[in-house]
Amino acid sequence: MNTHTTQISNLTTEVGGKVSQTDFNTFKGKAITFTGDDNAGVARALDTTLTVKGGANYTSTTANTNIRVEKDGSNGANGLLVKLSDKLSGMKRNRW
Repeated sequence: MNTHTTQISNLTTEVGGKVSQTDFNTFKGKAITFTGDDNAGVARALDTTLTVKGGANYTSTTANTNIRVEKDGSNGANGLLVKLSDKLSGMKRNRW
């Protein structure tokens, strides 16, 4: 028995016999789409990696937009970039 068949058997047992191989194949082929501030979708199917990278700065053109999340446009990229504005604004000062 291969890994997927074993997983289907285990899943079917856990949900009371209500999952078929066809159901599983349909489900595993579906993707979840993640979007950032730029509304560009990054689709990832089950058992694939979504990469979230940080460290990139950007110049904010909108007040109080200190952090931005965008689709990674690099060739072969599979995720999102988290960017910090080079000009922070609207920050509150803590007095300790």
